[in-house]
Amino acid sequence: MKIIDTVVLISSNDPTHPLYSRARQHLLSLISLQDIFVPTIVLTEYDLELKTHGFSASDRERIFRDLGMMIPDQKILPCTPSIHARAIQFENFGGWFDSLVAATAFEYYATIISTDRVFDLINVPRIW
Repeated sequence: MKIIDTVVLISSNDPTHPLYSRARQHLLSLISLQDIFVPTIVLTEYDLELKTHGFSASDRERIFRDLGMMIPDQKILPCTPSIHARAIQFENFGGWFDSLVAATAFEYYATIISTDRVFDLINVPRIW
């Protein structure tokens, strides 16, 4: 199983981003491959990033509606109490969101699709 990190969503939304092409491939693989998922916390972090970078409410709504057409509901992983409990041990390695993504990977025995090397420090399998 693989899970998509927020960097995939951020990079795939901007055609001028240097990681755009690869991020888009990862995002499209959600449709074509059965073993790739998006943690709920990644969607939450992405929305916060958009809001922080000045995207309007209508822009954010459009972005998430477009994502909804690309990410079927059954490809969304919940953020459970056990994931939150496990994430606490990873908070010192990165931020709160990274610790939750790492804990999700451990919970589901998944590899994270990300360029973020903080996951290497936590010993979570990571690919890009």
